[in-house]
Amino acid sequence: MHEIIKQAESDGHRSLSLSVDPQNTSVVKLYQKLGFVNWGISGTS
Repeated sequence: MHEIIKQAESDGHRSLSLSVDPQNTSVVKLYQKLGFVNWGISGTS
């Protein structure tokens, strides 16, 4: 994930978007540790 984030930054992307089921708390915590924030919920993502 760190490499993907670095590549996106070097390619000029200002943001990234991920989807995860909010019930998948281990992945939600991982994404939060990587600096992602909850922007909203749509269905199960």
